[in-house]
Amino acid sequence: MGFLALFRSMVLDTVQRAAMVLVGYLLAGGVMAAGIAFLTLAAYRALLHGLGDVAAALIVGSSYIVVSLIALLALQLSRR
Repeated sequence: MGFLALFRSMVLDTVQRAAMVLVGYLLAGGVMAAGIAFLTLAAYRALLHGLGDVAAALIVGSSYIVVSLIALLALQLSRR
């Protein structure tokens, strides 16, 4: 009975780690998608209006991408 309980705890731990990694990748992917959307909107508006008030959207989009890249780097480093 002890072997079965040990095996069960190992499986549950593995499933929990896999779920956490999946959630991390989904969050980082969502942040990356938001950053790309901001940059796309900003580039469109910059071309449309000739570099007006789009600096804020460019800064926000770039910071979203930087944050998502840092999150992906942290996920990769935690797996090693």
